[in-house]
Formats: sequence, C-alpha cells, structure tokens
Amino acid sequence: MKHALLQSVLSIQSNLTDLFGPHLSPKALIIPPTTPEFPAQLQQRWTDYNAPSYILGAIKPATEQDVQNIVKIAAANNVPFFTTGGGHGVSDYHSFDGLSIDLSAFNSVVFSEDGSEITIGGSTKIHQLVKSLYEGAKELPLGSCACVGVIGATLSGGIGGLQGHRGLLMDSLESVRVVTAAGNLLIASRSDNEDLFWALRGAGSNFGIVTSATYRLPELSNGGMYMNADFLFPASVNSSFWQALESFDHGMPSRLAITAGVLYNRVAAEVSLIPTCTLMLLDAYNFPHIAYVCRQRHLLRPTGRRRAISSALETPWARQVQHQHGSC
Repeated sequence: MKHALLQSVLSIQSNLTDLFGPHLSPKALIIPPTTPEFPAQLQQRWTDYNAPSYILGAIKPATEQDVQNIVKIAAANNVPFFTTGGGHGVSDYHSFDGLSIDLSAFNSVVFSEDGSEITIGGSTKIHQLVKSLYEGAKELPLGSCACVGVIGATLSGGIGGLQGHRGLLMDSLESVRVVTAAGNLLIASRSDNEDLFWALRGAGSNFGIVTSATYRLPELSNGGMYMNADFLFPASVNSSFWQALESFDHGMPSRLAITAGVLYNRVAAEVSLIPTCTLMLLDAYNFPHIAYVCRQRHLLRPTGRRRAISSALETPWARQVQHQHGSC
C-alpha cells in the first residue's frame, strides 16, 4: 500500500507540468517540489509550526479558469490540494501531503465608482486596504494585524477593533466568487446561492476556493481618529490581569476595543502582559474616559510595587494598523 502510494506521488511529481500545464493560462506558474528554495517561492505561512507539506509541488493560478481547471484535474487524479490566500493560518495541517494552490496573484483591490463597495482578490491583505479606505473616507471592521489576508479572516468571521460598532467583517460581505469542489465557478450572495453564502460567512474554508469578495463600505467614523493606549504589566499579576479583562465581558462600551498579548523579553528573561485599549474619539469619549474605564477594571492600578507602564496617543486608524505590519 505504501509502495503504491509512493509510486503515485513520484509519478505526479515528475508529470506535474504535463498533467496541469496544457490546461492553464500563460501566466500561471507550476513549481515542482524539487525547485531550489521551494518554500520561499510560495505565500509564506505565519508560522511553520504544524504546517502542511507540499510534496507534490505548487501551482500559482493566474485566472479563475485556472483555479477551476486545477480543481477538476486534481479531483480526477485523486490529487490532494490545499489552497492558500493571505497565508496567516495557524491550524494544524502537519498531516497534509499534497499540492499547494497558491492564490498570490489574486491580490487586486477595486473600488466601485461611487465608492460604496470594494472588491478584493483571494490573497489581498489588510495592509493593502487601510490607506485607500482612509483616503476615501470609508472603513471596514478589519483586524489590527496588517499582514492577515482579508478574505481568509472574513470566512472565519472576522474579528477586529471596530466589531462593537460595525459588527464582524463577515457582516460587511456582499458577495463572493467561489470555485466549488466540482470546479464550478459560482456567485454567492444574499440573492444568489443563498445557502452557500450563509455557509461561507463563518465556515467558508470548507465550501470552496474564494477568488474574490465584495464588501459594502460605511462612512469613516470620527474622521478615522482613535485614541490608542498601551499598558504593560509583569507576568506576576497574570491572575488579576485576566480577571480584569473578564470584567469587560458585560457592559463594555461598543466603541472600546481591547487586544491582549504576551511579550517575552529574551534579554531580561521576563514575560509581560500587554493590553492595548483602542477607543473612537467622539464628543463623549476622550482619553480621561478610557483611563477611567480601564482604571475601574483595575487595568491602571498599581501591580504590587510596580505600576503599569502606559502610553497613549491620538492616531488615525490607518497609521495604527500600518505601523503593526512589521510585527506580524
């Protein structure tokens, strides 16, 4: 059994171009697994921990027809495949051995003529949108990590700092173009293939390869200006730290967002806890308010002999997200 499987793998590896090449557009790229520095040729995963293995090689389609043909040929020849968009996945796929369908070429960003909608490709990342959205006085409830693929995040729900005010990213989704397991290209929306659209909004990675998606764009809130406050706590207060965050579960202002992280200082061999509070600046909300709210939840109170180190600034959301691009 293992010998037969090995022979099948070797056969596909050596005939990858012959099998798929005649059915792809001129700009599509076939990358055999024997290519020098093969992993570097693909969209990089955020972490290589429990990453999939592409022992059959990779294909970078250039058109939707390419994607359709790859899926059909792979299905007809029992070739397992895995599709990558923005590449920020962290799920455990270490047991996968097969073909990579890399959507790197699908990174377009197109606004509608009236600016009320935006259509993006399957691998478009957050950092490609923030500046143009800000300049167009529009916004989306994007996450705060600029290197995340927008569609991948959307299909899993799409959490972000604006969700209390604008909802999840999937709530802004108007339609998608998706290639199904049968290789069919469909449009899914609230009026076309409604059941598929419902499924895609939250569990989309299981229902097809999304090549593009269209979102409705609300007006920019408060001119895009936000108050951002960072606090740093030693790991010794971890119990009270998490209790403080839990206290926000009920009654948290809709325009307040808190992102918590853990930082390890290798030089000092210390672990720190970092909550970041982001607040929309409105007439009724300013830094004294955010400080009051966080203080009420013990986030600004002394931690043993050490007080929380804090910084705060008023900043455009676009600048805040782009500033974090290098960190992810």
